[in-house]
Amino acid sequence: MEVRGNFIVQGSYIDIHDNEVVNLSVDKGQVQVNGKDIRTEESGEAPTRSLLACIEALMDEKDADGQYIVNQGNHWIAIFRIVADKGLGVSGTDYKGFCEMIDNLKPSGFRIPLKHDNLRKITDGIYSRPFDKWYYDPNFNSTREPYDKMQRVALKFKDILEENGF
Repeated sequence: MEVRGNFIVQGSYIDIHDNEVVNLSVDKGQVQVNGKDIRTEESGEAPTRSLLACIEALMDEKDADGQYIVNQGNHWIAIFRIVADKGLGVSGTDYKGFCEMIDNLKPSGFRIPLKHDNLRKITDGIYSRPFDKWYYDPNFNSTREPYDKMQRVALKFKDILEENGF
């Protein structure tokens, strides 16, 4: 979504997934969700990129071997978790809302497509928790490598967002 012009929009809605009231305020390019600033490029402040551009930057990130760090559909779990933890338009369990938000950001899709089934896997287990509560659990992942890859994606995305004012 792109915000342009001088206008004020304010309101709230109830997130039907967890009955959480979410308050949205948009005033001259300044956006707040639940009282937290979500800065826009038009406000003259950070971020230098939009959420869409941050996701695209993450999709372009490569490791030391030149391989994309986001290289499978379940890595969307890490992206969702960071977006939800930062309160950027979805709550901690609004998987459907996240899919709709991503589809609206980029209807043509990303290099690694987002499928609702990718997120359905996180309804329990370590990835259903806030990122700062993730830990390696041998009962959830038989080897440490999948967890390390998921954590690498989450950390990199968190860094990209923070570098851009989110």
